[in-house]
Amino acid sequence: MLTAERIDGTEQRMNSIVKGLSGFALVCTLSPSASAFETQYHLQLCNQTLKSLGYGPVAISEIADSDAGVDANTEIAAAHFDSEAFEGGSIRITKEFEQALIHLEHGRAGQARIEIGRALHAVQDFFSHSNFVANRGVADEIDFFSLQNPGRDVACNPVTQKGELTSGYYPQGARPWPWKCTHQEINKDTSKRPFHDLGMQAAAIHTTAFMKKFESAFLARISDKKSARALLNSFKRL
Repeated sequence: MLTAERIDGTEQRMNSIVKGLSGFALVCTLSPSASAFETQYHLQLCNQTLKSLGYGPVAISEIADSDAGVDANTEIAAAHFDSEAFEGGSIRITKEFEQALIHLEHGRAGQARIEIGRALHAVQDFFSHSNFVANRGVADEIDFFSLQNPGRDVACNPVTQKGELTSGYYPQGARPWPWKCTHQEINKDTSKRPFHDLGMQAAAIHTTAFMKKFESAFLARISDKKSARALLNSFKRL
């Protein structure tokens, strides 16, 4: 029977090591030019939303560090929804979501937190790197598991950002056609950028919704509800 006690002993032993190293690793690996919400915003989004959902400080820290750590590699467009890589982003999120479920089902709460943190990074970057908030309401429903790439002829307006869903190309020289936008033109990564506040609002709303979806999906896949809730509590570190 699945119980919280099945959490790997390795996770317990590694927590103190990871906790001590995570802050140092982020400082060393994340550059200020990373193609995403600045690190402080990813951390802020995780702290605020997860706390509101009842997550404990250790779980919040581990998920937030995993989220922010994705910026150690800014060249993977799908990890940040750069360069109109919506299909690739959906594939990554689906894989990370499913891996988190599997890890948690087998008592590996720490690994589940790492996977869900990676998925949250892409969810949050979607609103920073695409033109979604310039065209839709911040709370409008979106299915992150089945996004499609825009066609070649979909143009991007770097000023109004109005039009069909698109995102900026990163790095600068990656723009394939002149009617597409660069990351520099439409990102909302800092408070000085247009639509930043809307991007943050949308990211917070959808971070919360994504975590609720994860919790519901986990509870639905385990028949022993008492064990399922015990495992979920271990994930949230309650």
